[in-house]
Amino acid sequence: MLSSVKIENAASIAYKDIQIRVVFNASSGPAVGQTIATTQSILPVTVPANSADTYIKGGMPVGAGRQGYRVSEIKVLTATPITD
Repeated sequence: MLSSVKIENAASIAYKDIQIRVVFNASSGPAVGQTIATTQSILPVTVPANSADTYIKGGMPVGAGRQGYRVSEIKVLTATPITD
């Protein structure tokens, strides 16, 4: 589950449909701190130009979810510019 993702858009145009890669690390056991899984997802949000806000406040499933997994990195892969 992914929730409360802060996104900053320093560009002068808005973006939507932000494709991300999420990296999960083990938080317990012999593999603690090691990368366990990666997954890709699209955040169904529109990010205004020159803004910073928290999105996905209600949570969103993004794949490799187990209680012993912790998100270690979120990387934006692509985003669709809104040019209207």
